[in-house]
Amino acid sequence: CKSDTLTNLVFIDPFRVGLAHVNAPEISKKAKAVFKNLCADKVISTEIGPALAVHAGQGALVIAVQNLYD
Repeated sequence: CKSDTLTNLVFIDPFRVGLAHVNAPEISKKAKAVFKNLCADKVISTEIGPALAVHAGQGALVIAVQNLYD
């Protein structure tokens, strides 16, 4: 992946990102764009179900990053 953001980095492992949100698709969409710009191998997004949303709260965003070499 070629990105102007990464021109100063010497080494970066390939990675995947998972996003989950509570009724905040616009926040998730912006985060997805950021990680794609950082050359994430894959970015998936989903909505958090009601059982977890009660604890996380409106507008919550969960970000999970997986290094593909480990």
